[in-house]
Amino acid sequence: MLIQQYVDSIEQFSSLHDPAELKPRLSAQLDPIGVNAWTYTVIRNCEGCFAPRYITTYPEELAAHYIEKDYVATDPAIHAVSGGIRPVLWDELESSPAMTRRGRKMLKEARAFGLRSGVTMPIHGPGNGYTVFGASFDRTEK
Repeated sequence: MLIQQYVDSIEQFSSLHDPAELKPRLSAQLDPIGVNAWTYTVIRNCEGCFAPRYITTYPEELAAHYIEKDYVATDPAIHAVSGGIRPVLWDELESSPAMTRRGRKMLKEARAFGLRSGVTMPIHGPGNGYTVFGASFDRTEK
Protein backbone atom coordinates (compact mmCIF):
# COMPACT_ATOMS: atom_id res chain seq x y z
CA MET A 1 0.00 0.00 0.00
CA LEU A 2 2.84 2.44 0.78
CA ILE A 3 4.27 2.01 -2.70
CA GLN A 4 0.93 2.90 -4.25
CA GLN A 5 0.69 6.03 -2.08
CA TYR A 6 4.16 7.03 -3.24
CA VAL A 7 3.25 6.45 -6.91
CA ASP A 8 0.04 8.45 -6.45
CA SER A 9 1.92 11.37 -4.91
CA ILE A 10 4.49 11.38 -7.74
CA GLU A 11 1.74 11.26 -10.37
CA GLN A 12 0.01 14.32 -8.94
CA PHE A 13 3.20 16.34 -9.58
CA SER A 14 3.65 15.11 -13.15
CA SER A 15 0.56 17.03 -14.25
CA LEU A 16 1.86 20.41 -13.03
CA HIS A 17 2.45 23.05 -15.67
CA ASP A 18 2.55 26.20 -13.54
CA PRO A 19 5.15 26.53 -10.76
CA ALA A 20 2.50 28.26 -8.61
CA GLU A 21 0.63 24.94 -8.47
CA LEU A 22 3.61 23.34 -6.74
CA LYS A 23 3.24 25.27 -3.46
CA PRO A 24 -0.12 23.89 -2.30
CA ARG A 25 0.52 20.37 -3.56
CA LEU A 26 3.98 19.99 -2.09
CA SER A 27 2.94 21.67 1.17
CA ALA A 28 0.09 19.17 1.51
CA GLN A 29 2.66 16.34 1.26
CA LEU A 30 5.17 17.93 3.65
CA ASP A 31 2.89 19.32 6.38
CA PRO A 32 2.03 15.88 7.82
CA ILE A 33 5.71 15.05 8.34
CA GLY A 34 6.41 18.28 10.23
CA VAL A 35 7.82 20.56 7.52
CA ASN A 36 6.56 24.05 8.27
CA ALA A 37 8.24 25.88 5.36
CA TRP A 38 10.28 24.92 2.32
CA THR A 39 12.13 26.37 -0.64
CA TYR A 40 13.01 25.02 -4.07
CA THR A 41 15.84 27.15 -5.44
CA VAL A 42 17.31 26.80 -8.91
CA ILE A 43 20.91 27.95 -8.66
CA ARG A 44 22.15 27.19 -12.18
CA ASN A 45 20.01 26.35 -15.17
CA CYS A 46 20.84 23.38 -17.39
CA GLU A 47 23.24 25.51 -19.46
CA GLY A 48 25.23 26.16 -16.29
CA CYS A 49 24.32 29.84 -16.05
CA PHE A 50 23.90 31.32 -12.56
CA ALA A 51 20.20 32.11 -12.67
CA PRO A 52 18.54 31.92 -9.22
CA ARG A 53 14.81 31.18 -9.25
CA TYR A 54 12.73 30.54 -6.14
CA ILE A 55 9.55 28.71 -5.27
CA THR A 56 9.17 29.06 -1.52
CA THR A 57 6.80 29.04 1.40
CA TYR A 58 9.32 30.83 3.61
CA PRO A 59 7.90 34.05 5.10
CA GLU A 60 7.58 36.64 2.32
CA GLU A 61 9.59 39.27 4.19
CA LEU A 62 12.45 36.82 4.75
CA ALA A 63 12.40 35.64 1.12
CA ALA A 64 12.52 39.24 -0.14
CA HIS A 65 15.37 40.04 2.26
CA TYR A 66 17.29 36.91 1.14
CA ILE A 67 16.99 37.99 -2.51
CA GLU A 68 17.81 41.64 -1.77
CA LYS A 69 20.98 40.68 0.15
CA ASP A 70 21.93 38.13 -2.55
CA TYR A 71 22.34 35.48 0.15
CA VAL A 72 22.13 32.74 -2.47
CA ALA A 73 25.76 33.56 -3.32
CA THR A 74 26.97 32.98 0.26
CA ASP A 75 24.31 30.75 1.86
CA PRO A 76 26.26 28.29 4.03
CA ALA A 77 23.75 25.48 3.42
CA ILE A 78 24.00 25.86 -0.35
CA HIS A 79 27.79 25.86 -0.17
CA ALA A 80 27.80 22.82 2.13
CA VAL A 81 25.84 20.69 -0.36
CA SER A 82 27.14 22.09 -3.65
CA GLY A 83 29.92 19.59 -4.23
CA GLY A 84 28.14 16.36 -3.49
CA ILE A 85 24.94 14.45 -2.93
CA ARG A 86 24.74 14.50 0.86
CA PRO A 87 22.08 16.71 2.50
CA VAL A 88 23.13 18.97 5.37
CA LEU A 89 21.25 19.62 8.60
CA TRP A 90 21.27 23.32 9.42
CA ASP A 91 22.44 22.49 12.96
CA GLU A 92 25.73 21.22 11.46
CA LEU A 93 26.49 24.55 9.79
CA GLU A 94 27.40 26.51 12.92
CA SER A 95 30.39 24.27 13.65
CA SER A 96 31.57 24.15 10.05
CA PRO A 97 35.07 25.54 9.50
CA ALA A 98 33.75 27.08 6.28
CA MET A 99 31.16 29.20 8.13
CA THR A 100 31.60 32.90 7.40
CA ARG A 101 30.49 35.97 9.32
CA ARG A 102 27.95 36.68 6.56
CA GLY A 103 26.69 33.08 6.82
CA ARG A 104 26.21 33.42 10.59
CA LYS A 105 24.32 36.67 10.04
CA MET A 106 22.05 35.01 7.47
CA LEU A 107 21.27 32.09 9.80
CA LYS A 108 20.54 34.48 12.68
CA GLU A 109 18.11 36.43 10.47
CA ALA A 110 16.40 33.21 9.37
CA ARG A 111 15.98 32.16 13.03
CA ALA A 112 14.29 35.48 13.75
CA PHE A 113 11.63 34.43 11.22
CA GLY A 114 11.17 31.03 12.88
CA LEU A 115 13.43 28.97 10.61
CA ARG A 116 15.59 27.34 13.27
CA SER A 117 16.06 23.73 12.20
CA GLY A 118 16.02 22.19 8.80
CA VAL A 119 17.77 20.40 6.01
CA THR A 120 19.10 21.41 2.60
CA MET A 121 19.42 18.81 -0.16
CA PRO A 122 21.23 19.18 -3.48
CA ILE A 123 19.52 18.27 -6.73
CA HIS A 124 21.84 17.93 -9.71
CA GLY A 125 20.04 18.25 -13.01
CA PRO A 126 20.80 17.79 -16.68
CA GLY A 127 23.80 19.53 -18.14
CA ASN A 128 25.28 21.65 -15.42
CA GLY A 129 21.93 22.35 -13.75
CA TYR A 130 21.92 22.66 -9.99
CA THR A 131 19.02 23.13 -7.60
CA VAL A 132 18.61 22.87 -3.84
CA PHE A 133 15.60 21.96 -1.75
CA GLY A 134 15.45 23.28 1.78
CA ALA A 135 12.91 22.31 4.43
CA SER A 136 12.39 23.89 7.83
CA PHE A 137 10.93 21.91 10.70
CA ASP A 138 10.36 22.44 14.38
CA ARG A 139 12.68 20.18 16.38
CA THR A 140 11.19 21.01 19.78
CA GLU A 141 9.59 18.07 21.55
CA LYS A 142 5.86 18.36 22.16
